[in-house]
Amino acid sequence: MVINTNLDENLGNKMIKKSILTSAIITALTGITALPVMAETEAKANQKDVEVIEVKGIRNSILKAQHLKRNADSVIDAISADDLGKFSDAAISDAMQRIPGVQIERNDGGQEGDRASIRGLGPTYVSTTVSGRTVLSSGTEGLSNLRAFNLEVIPTDVITSVIVKKTPTASDPESGLAGSVELQTRKPLDNAQFRDGSNTFGSLTIQGDKGSIGDEQGTRFSGIFGQRSEDGKLGYYVSYLNSESHPGRDQLFPQVSQRDLKLDTTGDGQADTVAEDVYTIHKIDLEPIREDRSRESFAAAVQWQASDDLEITADVVFTSFDNTSIRNRVAPVFSSAFDNGVLDASKITIDDNNTLQAIEKGAFLGDQEITTQFIPFLYANKTESTVAGINFAYIINSDLTMSADFHYSGVDYEQDLDLPILLQDIPASQVSFNNSNGLYSVDLGNVPLDQYRLSQDTGLTRDIFLDGEQFGARFDFVQTLDNGWLESIDFGFRWTSEEVDSVRTNMKSQTTGFTDEELADISIAAIDQTGTSSYNFYPDDNVFSQFPIGDLNALYSAIPNLGNRIDLGVDPNRILFISGRCVCYLCGR
Repeated sequence: MVINTNLDENLGNKMIKKSILTSAIITALTGITALPVMAETEAKANQKDVEVIEVKGIRNSILKAQHLKRNADSVIDAISADDLGKFSDAAISDAMQRIPGVQIERNDGGQEGDRASIRGLGPTYVSTTVSGRTVLSSGTEGLSNLRAFNLEVIPTDVITSVIVKKTPTASDPESGLAGSVELQTRKPLDNAQFRDGSNTFGSLTIQGDKGSIGDEQGTRFSGIFGQRSEDGKLGYYVSYLNSESHPGRDQLFPQVSQRDLKLDTTGDGQADTVAEDVYTIHKIDLEPIREDRSRESFAAAVQWQASDDLEITADVVFTSFDNTSIRNRVAPVFSSAFDNGVLDASKITIDDNNTLQAIEKGAFLGDQEITTQFIPFLYANKTESTVAGINFAYIINSDLTMSADFHYSGVDYEQDLDLPILLQDIPASQVSFNNSNGLYSVDLGNVPLDQYRLSQDTGLTRDIFLDGEQFGARFDFVQTLDNGWLESIDFGFRWTSEEVDSVRTNMKSQTTGFTDEELADISIAAIDQTGTSSYNFYPDDNVFSQFPIGDLNALYSAIPNLGNRIDLGVDPNRILFISGRCVCYLCGR
């Protein structure tokens, strides 16, 4: 029994030890199993707190541009847009200005648009095509430089690449002397724009802007949407852009001429000596420009892969660009006071270059007067452009391909200039100016607002109209060869027919026939009599701060012909031409 008892105790001890060991193993295993679960839970918890920053690059765009340059048969530079409806800049000209050898000529006035020059030769020596089609331009104010293309016509949303060709080839018979710019538009069936196997694509962009000058904020809305069929043989896209901006800028135009100045050196008010051939100010135009720019663009395209050998693409781009500004210009005219008066030599500064740099108040002696012009004028430029066409790409056989393209290009341009000039003579002795800061800071002294007057010859208007149409056709053939020394032969022809009619009217006064009393009442109503405005004009340089606030609507109400479109007659500066041309080419690669 003792033995049995001992056996039970030994067995119990073994059982207890085994239970403890088992429990330890189970606990360990449970702990080990729990570790990844806990780690996963903690990772998920931490993952929720992590801010994800997604960075998109432009590597693919750079590779596309390199591919275009590598495979070109002439010297070119290229940029491409990889993201839908986006260049790296808001305007084509902003993107092009970084291309080596390309310069962008800016035009803030709205009568020209931004243009490209290549290797120092101006825009008139650069030909521009849209998908291989020549397009019409309004040139400069619809009167000159009609070969220069305004880049603002084409919205960036529909552009996939810009190719700048610096050397012409025979297959580009209409290339400019400096080179050519080719704007490639989007193709509805381009696979790159469809993501993750989708049959639709689109983008929507809303932007705002506000310049350092001007009080209003601008907006820009653009969108593009496209779709293709399930079999990928039919596709389309539509694009729309609407933007409004209110930029401002300040302009100062000093007009300089040489003249002799009569100087009083003794203080008796009489001319004692003459400073000869001094460069003096004839007139200074002080002009704060506050603009209203609006643009509306529409683009659409349809592409159909009719068969393995035939592809048909039709597209259209329409753009309307309106740039209107009302400019309250002040322009003091000094020439008469310089020519007929005497100056106190102690109150003027003539530098070593014989240039009059400063005049203090009281420098003009006697009763000389300075005529001051106040011109609250309207300067409006509106351009409407249309480019449309249809293209047929056909594989005739395994070695011969053909491309046939038919297009239409139209442009309408209008400029409206309403130029009422109000005048008043002020004592020259109260006027001063100083050019120590590189800008002519002017103080006119006391200028009564109710003394500005229109005259029968100063209510001026002038208009410019341009209307142009172009029709064109292009046939290109590529014959592939395999003889070891010639890869292919390109041949084809181009045909265009265009008609452009540009008219500038006479400059005509609309205040003729009004009495002096009527003009005095109109002049007072046309200016806010409560005070002047600084317009924040050159704010850091203290140039001028005495701008009257004009009311152009009051002038239009009192003088209807000033704002209405009437027959002003045609001056000799009119352009009317009708042309047609056909060009054939043949080249080998």
